[in-house]
Amino acid sequence: MESESDRQPPPTTDGRGVPRAYTYGGDTFRAEREMVVRFLDDFRAAESFGATVLGLWADVARDPVVRGGLRTLCAREQRHANLLADRLRQLGAECRAELGRDLQDAARARLASAKISDLDKLDEVLARCADVDVAVKPIRDVLAQIDDDLDTRELLRMILDEEIATLRWLATARRTLQGP
Repeated sequence: MESESDRQPPPTTDGRGVPRAYTYGGDTFRAEREMVVRFLDDFRAAESFGATVLGLWADVARDPVVRGGLRTLCAREQRHANLLADRLRQLGAECRAELGRDLQDAARARLASAKISDLDKLDEVLARCADVDVAVKPIRDVLAQIDDDLDTRELLRMILDEEIATLRWLATARRTLQGP
């Protein structure tokens, strides 16, 4: 088995002498660590807000299956946010990213509303991430670029699996509410 000290460092150029670049969110980074820190912070902010808004939805969910599932998802999203924040601190970085206020307000207004059915909320959420592969593509894209930070790579791989499970649960909950 190859040890970490046996690994060759990834090339700093593309073989033609052009410096390797890392990309995320439409930005280009000169170092893997810069990309990783930005992604972890953005992802942490999204997961933290996801935990909050799913908790608000669970508080008003009418269907007990949806309510129980949302409580589980809420705890999972918060755990992800905490793990991502811990990793940022281990890297010597701070948690700074926040989702836009308009996005937060709109999500809270819709998902925390007792006037909107659980099925309508599921339809709205899944309309934005109907294709699981598309929804998790940003995570996979960053993972594909991580060569040095093996701790972060494994953390993201495990979170990715749970994100896929979350999306599948949401789709199953919608089918259950839609009935035969």
